[in-house]
Formats: sequence, structure tokens, C-alpha cells
Amino acid sequence: MRSAWYRVNRGQQVNEPGDTNPFPQYLIITRGKGFAGIGNDTLKIRENEAYYIEPGSDHVFWTESDEPMERSSSPGGE
Repeated sequence: MRSAWYRVNRGQQVNEPGDTNPFPQYLIITRGKGFAGIGNDTLKIRENEAYYIEPGSDHVFWTESDEPMERSSSPGGE
């Protein structure tokens, strides 16, 4: 199993538009709030929420808050 952790500060983003993975990904927001662009949807996301990202879906994360947003994910694949 793989895992990743990110802290996203105001003005930063995780991934670029059009970034995809060939495997599924599970994501948990562990601190703060922000936004997720997943596929064609833009979602408001916040602490203690979890998301599933389908293989091949675009996904970008950012915050406009002064408080950092932290997220943990478990991407599939090798």
C-alpha cells in the first residue's frame, strides 16, 4: 500500500489541471478547508471529509484560507 501526505498553503495547489492517474485514489482531508477540482466538478472540501477519485480523473487541490489544508491519500498502483 502506498500513501502520501500534503500540506497546502494559500497560493499553492497540488497537481496541475489535466493531471490524472491510471489507478484509483482515496483522499482524506485531515486539517483545514479548501477546494478540489475532480473531473468536471469543483467541490468545497473540509476537515474530516473523504473522497474517492476514479482512475483517469483530473484532480487538483488548493486552499484560499490562511490556515493550511492537510490531506492524506492512499493511491493505488505499484
